[in-house]
Amino acid sequence: MQPDHITEFLKKPIEQLEYELVEVNISGSKNPTLQIMIERKDRNNISLRDCEKVSRSLSTLIDVEDVISDQYTLEISSPGVERKLNSLNDYERFTGKDALIQLRVPINKSKKIRCNIRGVTKDKRIEFLCLDDINSDDHLINMSLQDIETAKLLAP
Repeated sequence: MQPDHITEFLKKPIEQLEYELVEVNISGSKNPTLQIMIERKDRNNISLRDCEKVSRSLSTLIDVEDVISDQYTLEISSPGVERKLNSLNDYERFTGKDALIQLRVPINKSKKIRCNIRGVTKDKRIEFLCLDDINSDDHLINMSLQDIETAKLLAP
């Protein structure tokens, strides 16, 4: 099963446990590692107890539903300080934070930009203040979520 399918499969059970699914990664082909990153809905820090709770619940579900047919290793963790930004809600939540954005189409020949997240507009566009000198006319840019290949927060 592909990470996108696993994400959809696990999203609701994780939400029922009062967590949010942030990211799913699968690495390795023989005895793969399934890495699941979660956050608490109350925005408190993830503890070892949180990871154990989610791990126990999901490992049973994954085994019963045969999501991964081979033997696998399940890792549950926090997304960390330099977490990925996946949705408009993430950009709203992390307004004022610095991020590294990988663009689908370059701006002035640059596909990677360091920026400060300024927020999300009413028409669902994300506003950034560029920290790199990529555009001499205006350092404030906005784009749709579809314009972004990947994005992650930068450590303070």
